[in-house]
Amino acid sequence: MNAYDRLAARPDEFVKILDNDEAQELLVFCGLGGGFIADSKRPRFVQYATCNRHPTHWILFGRYTNHPNPRDNGYTATCLPKSKYNLEQAQAVIDRFIAIAMPNIEGGYRVDANNPKN
Repeated sequence: MNAYDRLAARPDEFVKILDNDEAQELLVFCGLGGGFIADSKRPRFVQYATCNRHPTHWILFGRYTNHPNPRDNGYTATCLPKSKYNLEQAQAVIDRFIAIAMPNIEGGYRVDANNPKN
């Protein structure tokens, strides 16, 4: 079973994917494989992208690069169940998460969450 289907099998659960390979697999299945800009030269750089098209979850992807500890680099996915969050609630949670995370990052970029491609 792929990451997309594994997530769909847990429709009512909040899911945090910290495994780089699994998060990347989900990113590709959501059609966002090319959704991030090229690597930045800035230290501690992060990019975020959202996916609204998954059938059971609102997904926030993160891509972390240029962190001093190699374990802190890579992809993550934070998945909010649609059964518990409507779109506006999910966007509010995502916005709060990014607002808390971004001051600790030296550079950042957010993919437009309103883009129909997402």
